[in-house]
Amino acid sequence: MTGDGHVLELAERAAEDVRELNHRTRDPRVFTAPAEMYRLVGELAVLAGGLPQLLGQLDRWLRAEHDHGRIRADTGTGPGRIVAAAGADLAGAGDAADELANALDAALAHLAHLGAADSGHAVSKRG
Repeated sequence: MTGDGHVLELAERAAEDVRELNHRTRDPRVFTAPAEMYRLVGELAVLAGGLPQLLGQLDRWLRAEHDHGRIRADTGTGPGRIVAAAGADLAGAGDAADELANALDAALAHLAHLGAADSGHAVSKRG
């Protein structure tokens, strides 16, 4: 069985990119206007929205490998229960990612109403 190592590199890069975003967004000067934050949140919504499909595909791969007898467990028992538990957890993660994407989309709907204040004009912080 051969794998696509590029897939693992993509996952590593995605994880590293999130770490880099965490680092860079600690600086309050990272954005010059709400539109930039809107764009970032939009990209995060797209990322989160794609995770349910990815996680479902991982679950299907795992189950197919199990069905073809290409997976073993180091527990002294068959891998069936472990594969089923992992699949359930992947499905749960997919559901959570879908909720995250929906929450980010809701945040986008609010952020869409914001813009940078004109310099020299104070804006009320109240709703």
